[in-house]
Amino acid sequence: MASTTRPVNCSECVKSRVKPLKEEQSVWVIAYENCFFAGKKGLLGITFLLQGSFALASAPNAQPDQPPAINLPASESVALQEQKVLEKALEERVSARWTALIKRDFAAVYEFQTPAYRGVYNMEAFNQQFGSAAKWTQATVEKITMQTSSEESNLLTADVVVNIHYTVPFPSAENPTQTSGFVNERWLRKGGQWWYLDFTGA
Repeated sequence: MASTTRPVNCSECVKSRVKPLKEEQSVWVIAYENCFFAGKKGLLGITFLLQGSFALASAPNAQPDQPPAINLPASESVALQEQKVLEKALEERVSARWTALIKRDFAAVYEFQTPAYRGVYNMEAFNQQFGSAAKWTQATVEKITMQTSSEESNLLTADVVVNIHYTVPFPSAENPTQTSGFVNERWLRKGGQWWYLDFTGA
């Protein structure tokens, strides 16, 4: 009958019978079979196993549960970025057109009309719609609402609200009256460019 060699104390028992549970874990558990101080498959092994579990639970690496971050779908994020680019380009076109109107540079204003409009109305006909009484002094883009054409999915139109300031002369007044108001415009994006849609729809 083989004799059983008893360790001097519990630390030697642990040292001689400890092994890793898994390679990726840092918790060591005792191989507690035939342990002299704990009895067979008993108390000492369970104690070390529980201590290892508590060590994991209190490890500094442990992070509390956090709510998942809410991210927009990639396609939606790209669509929003593209819309901002289109809106910025449109705002620049609207502002440039009104700068030309304030300067009464109608030849420059004419270039903002759609190619279809310019194919029907020449510069002379275009100039006839402008009077000489009111004078624009300032224009600011207030709102842009874009929408896709129902007929062509790749055709964009936009409604633009512009706040304009202008002066109107009155015979009974020494100085022209300054006032302001809102103008609604319709713009069309075609051929990679924004164009002013005249009331004729051209």
